[in-house]
Amino acid sequence: MGTLPTTPVAVVRIVEEDRRLSQVSRATLSYMYEYGVNLENRLRWHRGNLRFYADEEYDLVEAMRLAGRLTNVGKNIARAGRRNERMRAEIVRREAERRDP
Repeated sequence: MGTLPTTPVAVVRIVEEDRRLSQVSRATLSYMYEYGVNLENRLRWHRGNLRFYADEEYDLVEAMRLAGRLTNVGKNIARAGRRNERMRAEIVRREAERRDP
């Protein structure tokens, strides 16, 4: 007997987040989007600072710690970017629905 097909957890989370975005007000969505864009920009600035410190570091252990932090910041930037894209898509979807007669 075969196993039942399952939906990956990441897909379920994305669908749930999209459903939650569709339930918030337009003003809240705009605020969330602006906050997300600012967060992404701050993370990029932080990554630049970490790269500078990593380039100037001569202690191997500290350089490895900074490399780990750079990896985590890169993941956080990607995650913030994906969330911003979903919020931007929801804003565009609402604008398109509002313009349709």
